[in-house]
Amino acid sequence: MAIDKTRVDALMFDMDGTLWDAMDSYAEVWNRTFAEYGEEVHITGRDLLHGMGKTLDQILAMICANFGTNNYGERFLQRVDEIEDELLPRMGGTLYPDVKEGIAQLSQHYKIFLVSNCGSNGLSNFMDFTGLRQYVTDFLTYGMTKMAKSDNMLLLKERYGLQNPIYVGDTQGDCNETHRAGMKFVYCSYGFGNCADYDMKADNFKQIIDYFL
Repeated sequence: MAIDKTRVDALMFDMDGTLWDAMDSYAEVWNRTFAEYGEEVHITGRDLLHGMGKTLDQILAMICANFGTNNYGERFLQRVDEIEDELLPRMGGTLYPDVKEGIAQLSQHYKIFLVSNCGSNGLSNFMDFTGLRQYVTDFLTYGMTKMAKSDNMLLLKERYGLQNPIYVGDTQGDCNETHRAGMKFVYCSYGFGNCADYDMKADNFKQIIDYFL
């Protein structure tokens, strides 16, 4: 392995494609938002796969290009956030096998952080739905800071005096941002994306648990 676990003092996790799959719920959020704006757009979870790892404004641009809709601005994205806050606590997503038990076990040995490009309350909704909040030291989203993942990783690193945190994600974008922050990247091949230059690969979450414990 290219990661020396004896030096690792914190694990930072992506959410979508790494810890759970909530694509159908996200599709419903986007569809309801477009419906409020009079757009007959019917997005599926599969339609959103290529947007995973991107920020909400980038996902909106992708959807508008693919479906020929108007490229709405900040108010539209605020409404996406609001509808997600209404739906996600009820609809949620599906955790990947061993994630809940694994995060609990890992939190006994490492500080656990979440860093995602989702909206302001996306990680809070995730933690409340899955019951994982008690194991998470802190979290940041693009919606909270309007900063890139690499900047949010570095902010948490500085805030908690971390020496050698690593990031766990599932896309090339995650990998690029992790390396930009000067950190090692664990690629979850079971997720939504591909990656060419990861530091470690996991084909399921149990492999992460077993290696770092």
